Amino acid sequence: MSRFADPTATAVVSLGACQCPGTPHERDEATVRWQLGASALARIGRAELEGAVRLDPMAAYRQTVAETLLIWNLLISDEDGQPVAAPITERAIGELDLATLKLLAETADTLISDKGKLPNASGAPSLASSRGSASRSPKQTPKPTT
Repeated sequence: MSRFADPTATAVVSLGACQCPGTPHERDEATVRWQLGASALARIGRAELEGAVRLDPMAAYRQTVAETLLIWNLLISDEDGQPVAAPITERAIGELDLATLKLLAETADTLISDKGKLPNASGAPSLASSRGSASRSPKQTPKPTT
């Protein structure tokens, strides 16, 4: 048990047949982490809200990939036409085709939802523990009178 997200909680996502220059491997793939800390989850949530306001429906997808992507085997051509490793940057993530971006983001989101939440995001005892997480003396919020 730890208070931190486990950086080794990862999964390999198959992106399909290799589309790299020269087709140097059988399939393109990426490794994503599925256990994230509270701040990373908040950045994804903020991107979703800001994306809605700015009419950018892919903002949350890009942020999810940026927060979860550890490594990929994608290659691009350099100035001389030689294949080189594609960097993992915001710009590179923003240049992914829609199908790849969605596959990475939705797979990571599913993994996070299914098994990646921190054991106890609120800091309170879990539901399985014998004591509840409520304060010993909860404050009553007065209701407005009419």
